[in-house]
Amino acid sequence: MTNPDTGLPFSETEIGTATAAGSRFWIEADAIDVVLLVEQQRALWLADQVDPERASSAWLVDYHGRLWSEAPLSATGGSGLVTLGGAPLTVFHGSTTIGDPSALTCTDPAGLRYQVSRDVTMPFAGGAQVVLLAVDAGIATNLTSGTELTWVAPPAGAAPKATVASDFSGGTDTETDAEFVQRLEARIRRKPGAGNGSHVRAGRAQPRTPSMTPVSTPAPSTPAAPS
Repeated sequence: MTNPDTGLPFSETEIGTATAAGSRFWIEADAIDVVLLVEQQRALWLADQVDPERASSAWLVDYHGRLWSEAPLSATGGSGLVTLGGAPLTVFHGSTTIGDPSALTCTDPAGLRYQVSRDVTMPFAGGAQVVLLAVDAGIATNLTSGTELTWVAPPAGAAPKATVASDFSGGTDTETDAEFVQRLEARIRRKPGAGNGSHVRAGRAQPRTPSMTPVSTPAPSTPAAPS
């Protein structure tokens, strides 16, 4: 390379001076290197998003999940049988609609809420049992037998507490990224359809619905007789 001022090749001293740390050429080269380094890191990160196992949470849900019409499963609440206490003919109002304000509710020692699933009237002899549905969600709603629950607003004649008669089940936490990836990849590898094993497993893994009220089937109408 020739020095335009002298017409002679650059000397080692001139090259060393021009490229020394802090010089104009050094600063320019360092800035270019930093920009290209950032672009390289961005390219590596973007390449990771192609693989669901390495994708970020946003890309996993908004790209891979939407591509396969899948989404992380929400948390579900547990349910189970409890033993009631109270005077004869005491009525415990319930509902299968989660969060129904007319249903009697109670709380566990951690403050999680549960509601009575159906109306129950205390008999004259013996006790009564009823299924409670968790209003809150999470694996913590899988109560163990013997846990005492406190009524929020007990009806007249009711004992202040109910006791879990058998372990609750059905409570799950929100699906993690790792769990979602595992389910998504299983769907990609073994596409569900025509009632195959993947189809059955996909049907079992459904998000919780806000209401558990059974849908009634209307009776078939009778055609009117011709006049």
